[in-house]
Amino acid sequence: MESSDHTSGEELFISQQKAIQAMASSMDEKTKRAYQKIGEQLYGQIDFETCENLNVPAFMADSAQEIGRALSSGLLPKDLDSDELSLLKEVYGPEGFKRWNYTLDDLKKDSE
Repeated sequence: MESSDHTSGEELFISQQKAIQAMASSMDEKTKRAYQKIGEQLYGQIDFETCENLNVPAFMADSAQEIGRALSSGLLPKDLDSDELSLLKEVYGPEGFKRWNYTLDDLKKDSE
């Protein structure tokens, strides 16, 4: 059973690659350059393994580090306001709270 799942995954990957190649070969040079520029911008700004934003203004990174220090010192995520939570998400990605060994449930306010 496992090998059939593996094979179907390979077939899907090959099918997707063929579709991408067909699409790329049908694009004009201007469109190809535009897609290349978008790709370069994405790869320079996002760590795709951690979803961390690599191109954050210094003041945002500093603020996120301060919040992180507070979390490391015992502040609970549920005590953060929405702006602080949004900042952490922007800087560290949607699961950045895991850096401090918290779960999604730890982010919920007592009233939720």
